[in-house]
Amino acid sequence: MKDKVIVAKTFVINPKGLILTLRRSNTDPIRPLTWDLPGGEVEYGEDPTEAVIREAMEEVGLKIENPQIFRVKTTNRAKYVIRLLYYVYADSEKIKLSYEHYQYKWVTKEAFSKLDIPEHYLDGLRYLP
Repeated sequence: MKDKVIVAKTFVINPKGLILTLRRSNTDPIRPLTWDLPGGEVEYGEDPTEAVIREAMEEVGLKIENPQIFRVKTTNRAKYVIRLLYYVYADSEKIKLSYEHYQYKWVTKEAFSKLDIPEHYLDGLRYLP
């Protein structure tokens, strides 16, 4: 049986309506140098919403509150992955990147759609409230 994993990512939106995007480091084992959203794998026994809050703090130093889930999608390739997409409005634009990412930028929805970012996040953009 294939491995199963739950991934929780969040669209962090600033007061100007821009989306926070992160560029993965060149040492990333999965998708080096591609764009990403804050988030990651949900640990065993962890609430997915708490995972999004934890990952935002770990990856970008943002304390987010009340993230809202808006999309659930699965893929079944090397692993069976359940992807949970959240959105949250952030008052702060101060970002402190972890070792996992080396660059960030705030982008419009249009600019986001042109990034080298996985299709499932582009798909999520269509459903973003």
